[in-house]
Amino acid sequence: MRTSSQRAPSGCISVEERLWCWRTAANSPRPTSTSLGQGQALLASLCELAGAESDIHETTGYYLDVIPAGLFPQASAWRKRATRVHIPGTKRIELKVLELHDLILSKLRRFLGKDRQDIKALCDRSGFDIHVLRARYRDARLIYDYDEREAMDRNFRFIETEFLALEPTPDFD
Repeated sequence: MRTSSQRAPSGCISVEERLWCWRTAANSPRPTSTSLGQGQALLASLCELAGAESDIHETTGYYLDVIPAGLFPQASAWRKRATRVHIPGTKRIELKVLELHDLILSKLRRFLGKDRQDIKALCDRSGFDIHVLRARYRDARLIYDYDEREAMDRNFRFIETEFLALEPTPDFD
């Protein structure tokens, strides 16, 4: 088994919590406690199958990480940029890995210690481009109310100043 220090932050596979969240799906009925319970059971099964330190993680180098609704799935273009990962021995399971910049944005709302560590490591990877990250952030942040945007803007500026030694973006609007 890999240790947590051996796991690459790019190995997170985002599962959309909105699959069980009625407010984000057009014309979806409000969930019942039974349907929510089934959704939680499904998530638990998926995490057991493909979570950190699972056989799938060992085989592919990727693991499932359930994240709360944040900048995704609302920023819909991420699906086109995600990479499909084949799991040896399976025929009907398709996993998608977020593209580098989308993965960084997915961690921006929660912004806990592990998220910050992952973001810092992701910013050091080849292919990282601050201009791409800024453009995607500008587009994605507009769906949130002012208070949430203000907090996420602060987090984004932290990335710019602390991780990248850049001047912070003065205005996102």
